[in-house]
Amino acid sequence: MTELVPIALVDDDQAYAEAQVATAVKHGFAVTWFKTWAQAKAPVREKRFKAVILDAKGQIDENSPTEDIDHLIEARRDLDQWKGANIHIPYVINTGFDEGATKQRRDERRYLKGNEKELYAELKVLVDRSNEQALRDRFSDVFAVLKAPYLEPAADPLFMNALLFVERGDKSGSDRLLMNPLRQVIEHLFYAVHRQGMLPDILVTPRINQRLSALYLRGDRVLHPSKSSPTVALRCDRKPMPRIIADALDNILRVSSESSHADETIEGTNYALDNREALLEHGVTPYLLSTIVFQLMDVLVWFKRFAEAHPNPVANRSWLHEEAVGPDGLHLPEAETKELSRVIVKKRDDKPFAHAGDAFIKKELIQQYGLVDGDLISDESKRVDVNGQIKWEFISLTKH
Repeated sequence: MTELVPIALVDDDQAYAEAQVATAVKHGFAVTWFKTWAQAKAPVREKRFKAVILDAKGQIDENSPTEDIDHLIEARRDLDQWKGANIHIPYVINTGFDEGATKQRRDERRYLKGNEKELYAELKVLVDRSNEQALRDRFSDVFAVLKAPYLEPAADPLFMNALLFVERGDKSGSDRLLMNPLRQVIEHLFYAVHRQGMLPDILVTPRINQRLSALYLRGDRVLHPSKSSPTVALRCDRKPMPRIIADALDNILRVSSESSHADETIEGTNYALDNREALLEHGVTPYLLSTIVFQLMDVLVWFKRFAEAHPNPVANRSWLHEEAVGPDGLHLPEAETKELSRVIVKKRDDKPFAHAGDAFIKKELIQQYGLVDGDLISDESKRVDVNGQIKWEFISLTKH
């Protein structure tokens, strides 16, 4: 036998309530009746019920004496406030006459008494869309990526909150609040791609450059740190992302960046203009959020398939290439050695190497000269290849 879904009914009409206890079973619900919201409030907040039916006015028509059920205003206020604590209880309002046809709030459902079949059908949809486990089952391939060994576990609840918002059809205008958490999920994704050996270190440290990383994964030749003042050009021997996935990632970054007031600027693109046009056309609505949530699903599933097909990060890094470029972005002749003058050593005790300027120092030289953080050094470094990336290594040094 299918397990009945527990819901609460708040109605001062005992005869009607008792009838609904029997009727609801036929639709797969187990109704618990409360005469007032004061009685129902604590059990509902404790998440004992998957949804709530609230009685509306006791009037026959708009001109009859007002017999407002005080609990309705209080209940709606409480249910709205609880959303801020991530307690989302779907509800519908059962009314005696059609006063809500033109006045109902955007995120409410109202049904005339006598239309319980439609009411329970709507409740079933609302409950299903608020069921985390049901969503995990439906999108199991996506949630498989939101955990080790792919993404960090912290990405899971960030994505789930946005998905729940979309699935519930919430029209409260809170889309913008969920854009920053989604950008955090995207950041987790880029770090995972880097761990898989598919992003150069220079795009990830000291902080990830999401826009340039997306262009790189698309297969573009990327100038870093910017088109106007490049020092290196980055390219990949293979085009990691299919065009449709790359376009999806591009749209995710466009929409989420504009909507979350991100402070990144993108040279040589109509990035901000495109976003403003989209927001003016659609407004801050579930349209934008739902679009990027489902596009992000496609990107996550792509990454999992890619990681399974290319499981060796070291081998993947052999596809990555960096080349020195001038201010015009053109290739510079590759000198094998260069002089570095008076650069500061940055040595971490738990690491076998140190950095000074744009070169690294191996442990043999560190031990030979007793180098510590803050030492001032100069001398010669040579060009070396480290997993397909060009680095500079000190071959001799003078300590000042």
